[in-house]
Formats: sequence, C-alpha cells, structure tokens
Amino acid sequence: MRYGILLAFFLFSLIAESQIPTGYQHWENLSETEHRIHTSKPHHTHIRPLSPFLDSTLVTLTADSSLLKGDGLRYTIKPVADLMGGGSASPSFGVAGFGSLGAHFTGVFNDRFYLNTGYQFGYLYFPDHLQLFAKHKRTLPGLGEVTPIGDAFGTHYWTASAGMRIGKFFNLDIGRDKHFWGNGYRSMILSNNAAPYYYGRFTTKVWKIKYTNLFTGMDNLDELTQERRRKYMALHSLSWNINHRVNLTLYEAIVWQAQDTLSQRGFEPAYLNPFIFYRPVEFAQGSADNALLGLEMRIEITTKVQLYTQLYFDEFLMAELRRGAGWWGNKFAWQIGAKSWDLFKDSLMLQTEFNLVRPFTYTHGSEVQSYGHLNQSLAHPLETNFIEWVSRAKWIRENEILHGTFILGSFGRDKEGLNYGGDVFTSYADPWQAYDNRIAQGEKNTLLQFIGEYERPLDFYGLSAVGGIGVRKVFNSLDSPFDAWLMVGVRTSLVRPYRDI
Repeated sequence: MRYGILLAFFLFSLIAESQIPTGYQHWENLSETEHRIHTSKPHHTHIRPLSPFLDSTLVTLTADSSLLKGDGLRYTIKPVADLMGGGSASPSFGVAGFGSLGAHFTGVFNDRFYLNTGYQFGYLYFPDHLQLFAKHKRTLPGLGEVTPIGDAFGTHYWTASAGMRIGKFFNLDIGRDKHFWGNGYRSMILSNNAAPYYYGRFTTKVWKIKYTNLFTGMDNLDELTQERRRKYMALHSLSWNINHRVNLTLYEAIVWQAQDTLSQRGFEPAYLNPFIFYRPVEFAQGSADNALLGLEMRIEITTKVQLYTQLYFDEFLMAELRRGAGWWGNKFAWQIGAKSWDLFKDSLMLQTEFNLVRPFTYTHGSEVQSYGHLNQSLAHPLETNFIEWVSRAKWIRENEILHGTFILGSFGRDKEGLNYGGDVFTSYADPWQAYDNRIAQGEKNTLLQFIGEYERPLDFYGLSAVGGIGVRKVFNSLDSPFDAWLMVGVRTSLVRPYRDI
C-alpha cells in the first residue's frame, strides 16, 4: 500500500503543470538577492515574509514582477507538486519518502491590495528519527500537526495572507503563516520551525528604519490528551540601517495565555499599543506573562562577506551573571555567524554559524506561556539547553545546484523525572538545582549530521530533479541511534519539512 501511494504521487507529479510558487516563501534567496543589489538603499530582508509593497524593489527581483506592477487585477494559480522516494537504514533497511500535491494562488489589485493562499496535502514516511519525533509530538518541524496513516503520516499544510498598502509608508496584513526574524540559518528570536499560526501585522518603513508590529494567536498542544490551550503573542522589531553596511535591530516579545485559573483574559488590548515597552504594561496588568528581549547586528565586511549576531534575553540578573555560578534563572541565547557569496566566479555560497542556548531558556512558570506553538519551539528546532555549529555550502554551475549542510551539536534533555531545563514545554517552577547549571546538562546527547543534495532544473513545467543523501548519528549514555537515507525525485514545492534536526 505504501509503495502504491508513493507511485501514485510520482505519476501525478509528472503530469501536473507545476511551477515554483515564487515570492513570499522563498526566504533563503532573499538575503542573497539583497547582498547582490549593492545599492545605496539597503533593505531589511531579515524580517520575513517581506511586505510586497514596502519591499517592492526586492520582491520583484525574487518573484513574478507582473504581479506587483500596474493597475487592475493580476493573479496566478500554480499547481504544486513534490515527490521524494528512496530508502533508509536505521539500522535495518526500509522505505522512506514523501509526496505532496497542492496549489498556490497570488493576486494583486491596483498595486494596493494583495492575497496569497496555498494548500498542500502530504504523505510522509521519513527516516527513524523523524518518524519517532512525529509519533511523540504529533507534529513535524516546519509542517505542524500530522495524522497517522498506517506507518506513515499525512499532513494538511495551508497558508493564507491578505494585505493592503496604506499610503507610502505603511502596510497592513493578516493571515495564517510563519515568520522568520534574523540573518542566520537559524533564529534565536522567531523562526519557521513551528507550524503556521494566525497573525496580524502592521509594518512601517520610513527613512532607514523598518518597524514591525506582529500579533499572533497560537496553541499549546498536550502530547497525551491532544487538548489545545489558546495563547497570544505580541512582538516588535525595530530595524535600522545605520549605513550601507551596518544594520542594528531591536526585538521585544510577550506571550500570555488566554485563560488561567482566575479569569478568561482573551486577547489583551493593552498590548495593541505599537509604541510601548511590554514589561511595564505587564506590571500594570498585574499579570505574570512571558516577556523577552532581543538584539541583532549585521555587518557587511566586504561586498562578498557578511557577519551577523543575535542576542536574546529571556530572564537574567546582572549580579548572578557576574558571579558566574550557573544560576538557573540566567536564561539567554546567542548566535554568531558569517556568510560569503560569489566565490569562484559567482558560483559558491558559504555559511557557518554558532548557536548557544542556556538551560530553561524559552520556558515559563506556566507551560502554556512557553515560547512555542503546537509542540514546536518558535525559535530553534533543538529548543533549549544546547550548543550547535552549522556550516552550509551551495554551489551553482550552469543549471546544476549542489547543497550541503553539516551540523555538530550537543544538547541536554530532562531525565529521571528531574527538570534539567531541556524541554521548552516544561514549567521552570521546579528546577533540579538553583546553581551550577551548565549547557547540555541532564541526559547529554551529541549530534553529528550531514545532508547533501543535488538539484537540476528540468525543462518540464518548472520541475527539478533532486537526489539527496543524509547521515545522522546521536551519541548518549542510553543509546546511539543512527540514521542514513538516500532519496531521489522531483519537486516544485518550497514548503518542505525540516530534516536537519
């Protein structure tokens, strides 16, 4: 049965008039495009999705420009297809693969209103580590909730957004989608790791500044009962292009639950003020919400080299930081990385990145107010209590593309019923000890992973032929699981689950 479904997806993919849904979801290439522009008016590509009208110069370079210019209605409807099939060894050999079909619609009216919506149904059978993840969490990184179909899983992935330009400097959009804030491959602030969520966003862009107000509705999902509990999040980002080469961005976020033991709060209107600091409002409300602060800087060293860093504060005391005694409440995350483009005659992109997150970071006294959505962290797929090094390369030669990603990491998980700060969705109310907390404490795991992929565009309805290999090994005191896989297929879809966790 499994082979029959995969074969059906393969045949349907070949006859579908598929074309890549260019535009709002093709995030990785946006920063590359910005880097290549080299104008005296740099953009703010680290706040994504972009605003189609405020960021129109950049969007038209990465999307179908006919949708974003001119009067009247412009629209396109594009089928989406994705099929990868092969085998895995973990340790015994088995089938692995995924297939999805769907469609994507984009429309723009009078260069003032726009609509994006898309849907894909996926049938997924992954290597062991992702199969076990899906069975335990009932979700998959980057996709969201999954439904068991025999030994495999099915997923219904959909996004939608509608927006309008208000004058020259403002943009308003609402919808259901994911957001990514940061210059790195990962983000310590907000990434596309979790499932799509409902949101409203108001963007202001004037002079060298882009100011974003994001309001979201999310859910905590109980792994055992599958009960959903609603929560909300408000975020600010202030991005300032100091000059052509330096960008400084400040972030602020607050998470609160819709209902607690005392009252039904719902959405808190006090957080709608776009110019306030959230912490004083939280104190004034007498609530114990989850407030967070972040800072980011990007520096263009040369026209081909970029450095970036992110610093995220969940909670800390300066006196405890100075003591260096490992107080559990010093919760922060840090990222530093570098990118280079156009090496060896415009053919090679390299990126290396270091990520560090202290134990208990992103957690809260109330599990519902943790920094996550549907059992997925809103920041990093390793959640918390880890250190990671990621290096990536992309080589382009004529119509051939090679991708490679190498990951080395160490992360700690809770054990023996004690809270070592290794689970975002566990309350920090009872840490295993107040002091001497170290990164990767608890059940320590060392992760080693490599994923390589070859892609060749086909002259056939936008399809690309793809082949990939992956090797993943985790070392710990209890077990040392090993995964290896080989997959080939065709695809047009840009919505694919994370595999590099």
